[in-house]
Parts: sequence; structure tokens; C-alpha cells
Amino acid sequence: MEFKFTADRAQLSNCVASVARASGTTSETAGVKLTITGEKLVVAATDLELGIKARLAVTDTADGSVVVPVRVLGNLLKSLDGDTVNFELKESQVNITCDRGEYNLPTVAEGLFPEMADVAGAKLDLTAEAL
Repeated sequence: MEFKFTADRAQLSNCVASVARASGTTSETAGVKLTITGEKLVVAATDLELGIKARLAVTDTADGSVVVPVRVLGNLLKSLDGDTVNFELKESQVNITCDRGEYNLPTVAEGLFPEMADVAGAKLDLTAEAL
């Protein structure tokens, strides 16, 4: 499976912080699911009672999805320098590069991430900054 994208670091950090509020503490809910379709990234987290998804326009993409530890990703994004960040799946790790560094995050088995229902007819769009 290919999975890669380039994103604005600050915007991605805001998206991850927004959905992290819905993450839980069990192995099934402590991750954030990153899904690339075309030039769109969907960031999702759930604690099985509440689920939050955020969307972000990205570039240099290859479709796919991975689950990574939400707290580790959030803390890493906050600490990075530079305007852009690059993600790419390499074996069972996500390689993250930016201006001054390269980092690898372990992936969590995607099958453990709970399915999140789409609520038909009900839609609420908020910017990451509003959250």
C-alpha cells in the first residue's frame, strides 16, 4: 500500500489536536486514522462514544490510510519547525520529514481502529481554528 502526502504543518497540527479530543486510552482508540483520497486528508479519532473527523487539503499524495498513536503524532507536530511536513509509509512505519529532521512513527493495525458511522443528512463543518 502506498501512502504519502505533504501538508502545512500548522494546519495538520490543528487537525490532529481537534480530533485528539475524541481519542481514548485503549489500544483500539488511542490512535488517529489518516486517510488520503486524492488531494484530501481525513484525520479521524474516536473513543467509541464520540468520533471526530477533520479534513485538510494536501499535496504530493498517494492514496491509502494508516493509524498512528495520536498523542505521539500531536506532540511531534507541535515541536517541529518549518512550514510543511511530509508523510510516507515505509514498511510498518510512517516516515515524517520536515526542514530539520526525520522521524518514524510505528503504525497501529488498521483493523483495530473502530469503524465510524457517517450520519446521513446531518453535517456540521467547522474549521480547525474554531475548535
